[in-house]
Amino acid sequence: MIAVRKWKLYDYWLTIAAIVLGAVGIVLIRSATLIESGMSVDVIKQTAFLGMGIVILVISPRLNYRWLGSLAWIGYGASVLMLAAVLVAGVSIGGSQRWFIIGPFSLQPSELAKIALIVVLAHYFSAGPHRVEDIRYFFGSIVITAIPAFLVYREPDLGTTLMFLGIWGAMVFMAGVPFRYIIAMSVGLLCAVFLQLIRVKEYMWERVTTFLDPSADPFGAGYNVLQARISVGAGELWGRGLFQGSQTQLEYLRVQHKDFVFAVLAEELGFVGSMLVLGLFVVILMRASLIATSSRDHFGQNIAVGVTTFLFLQTFVNVGMIIGLLPVTGIPLPFLSYGGSALLATFLGIGLLQSIAVHSQVKTYAMPPVFQVPARARLRLLPWKTQPAEESRGS
Repeated sequence: MIAVRKWKLYDYWLTIAAIVLGAVGIVLIRSATLIESGMSVDVIKQTAFLGMGIVILVISPRLNYRWLGSLAWIGYGASVLMLAAVLVAGVSIGGSQRWFIIGPFSLQPSELAKIALIVVLAHYFSAGPHRVEDIRYFFGSIVITAIPAFLVYREPDLGTTLMFLGIWGAMVFMAGVPFRYIIAMSVGLLCAVFLQLIRVKEYMWERVTTFLDPSADPFGAGYNVLQARISVGAGELWGRGLFQGSQTQLEYLRVQHKDFVFAVLAEELGFVGSMLVLGLFVVILMRASLIATSSRDHFGQNIAVGVTTFLFLQTFVNVGMIIGLLPVTGIPLPFLSYGGSALLATFLGIGLLQSIAVHSQVKTYAMPPVFQVPARARLRLLPWKTQPAEESRGS
């Protein structure tokens, strides 16, 4: 039985915002699939996965995230095996081989691999904080990230590949790796991208050229991009009303309940509704950042940084591609886009944050984390005083 004092550390705002966003996502998916008779199968599946996510949030404070350290490499190895297996025995949809079909559900290993990568990198960086200046230690983290990123790239899934690199970049920076390594790695990545552009796959070139000028192929590659922008503009201030969006209901916008669900939101609930939903994302990112800065051990802090980066990048990239700031990359919007694997991975990330919020104050470690905030202030946004260094080092 979890102690009452730990429930006081449970971040209720984080849970409320996540569940409300999940519910909004189901309503938007229902609207986007309204043309189907009766209840859409996609709505039923998404509701089932939202129920699993709520169960994760209920049991997460009962589990101490620290025991994940002993399972980090096992989870990482399992995720790599699944990514390799999906290239051999996975189902191909739309030219990408990313899914296993399990009964009425489909499983996308790359979504769960994001959480596995976050945990193993957190374990790797927390195991030897004194070694971060060792170049071999730095390259070890590159190898850990490159293996799943390469397998996902082969699916092909460029958006998720870049997501892995983004998570690694944030975690390696927060681990305290010397800045000269990061600069050298950035130059190397730019050279790799330049070389890859020479022999890049056709669909990647298509996305780049579509981003630069979608009107060049209005009935082909640029069609959905243009329709998404029309949907966002049509919503104006208050929107056309739930289930009333012509772009959505007449299916001018394709796959609107998946990667383009934000266009449905903007058309039917307008600028005001979009800002309210984005406000919930801001609440989640703020609470996640507070948990990251207040964790009193490196492992918890690294996990929280990884999850926060994962949520921020996916939200920023998805909304950016809908409003035309970024090219289309196939990144789902957390909580809102249809997809059981993506929703489950998102709630696993929120569950990890809750476990860190509840358990990170129980024990201090030999090496103090980079950022520290006292427990009474960290989740209530109250003023705090800096902890004495001796207190944070513990026994």
